Amino acid sequence: MGLLGMALAATLWLSTAATADSYHLQSAYKAERNLTERSESLGREVATLETAPELARRARELGMVPAGDAARLVVRPDGGVVLIGQPRKAVAPAPLPVVPVLPLVPVAVPAQPSVPALGPLQPAPLQPVNPVPPANTVPPVNPVPPVGPVPPVTTAPAAPASPAAIGPVANPSGHF
Repeated sequence: MGLLGMALAATLWLSTAATADSYHLQSAYKAERNLTERSESLGREVATLETAPELARRARELGMVPAGDAARLVVRPDGGVVLIGQPRKAVAPAPLPVVPVLPLVPVAVPAQPSVPALGPLQPAPLQPVNPVPPANTVPPVNPVPPVGPVPPVTTAPAAPASPAAIGPVANPSGHF
């Protein structure tokens, strides 16, 4: 009986230890994911700060100016040195004009009329989406103005055709 109790206590202790370890493992995964995201973010920031336009902007902030075409020393095969170009002092470009920033003036927005309290919901009246033109007018087909006088176009209501006037209807499938 004592052995069974000890086995039960050992099983309970091992189960509790495994659960605690799984919580530690889960928090370690979360910390690893956060550190990976931070590392990627810092990598993107470094890549952005290393671009030529960003380096030029930061150099201007520090008071540096572009050197332009620099003179070069070229060593000849016999050991002599030749100066190519003229050494010149770098000159700062003229500062950009300062554009005054106008303060924002608050604009009064008219208050929205309050919506009256509605009773039970009632359907809105239906309105046609594409209104049909009156029967006595025909919309223009060509926007080009007519060459000469054009008589007004009117349409007369068509009389319904009788089945005898239509004639036999062909059935291409041959089935009735």
